[in-house]
Amino acid sequence: MNQKTALVSLILLLLAFSILSCENRKEPASKPSDQELREDLLKHNRNLVLTEDERILAFIKRRGWEMSQSGTGLYYQIIGEEGVKAQKGDRVFVSYKIQLLNGDLAYESNEGEFEQFVVAQDAVESGLHEGIQLMSVGQKAKFIVPPHLGHGLTGDQNKIPSNASLVVFIKLEGIK
Repeated sequence: MNQKTALVSLILLLLAFSILSCENRKEPASKPSDQELREDLLKHNRNLVLTEDERILAFIKRRGWEMSQSGTGLYYQIIGEEGVKAQKGDRVFVSYKIQLLNGDLAYESNEGEFEQFVVAQDAVESGLHEGIQLMSVGQKAKFIVPPHLGHGLTGDQNKIPSNASLVVFIKLEGIK
């Protein structure tokens, strides 16, 4: 067999394999509908939330913390005397420390300085907007903010990774 015949045989063999592999591939009967895609996405998101909730519960148990859970999934423990609570539209002044579940420090207010934001308006985690409305001036709280109430699937592109739950130690210093 000369070189030319061998090359032609090789090309024919490759072509035959290519045709056979195309015949073995099965095309989907139909493309999933938008509704089916939405349902699949919702199911996947529910599973992510449930898995993270299990991690959070294990974290709370290991530390022996007594925490309540809101209907949205925010875990909280508030310490101190009750009084006038923060409401939507209030400007609040807080001192805080934010950690990841593994204990890494993400952010912390400077000692003696207060951070401020407008409840339910400014760009802070929705879990903080929710939690701060449970607090009165002078109270301290621990929040565990799951990803869907924090920085979600993207993180903050800085110190908070994607899909991270946050442990927030916070004190409501004032309301204006």
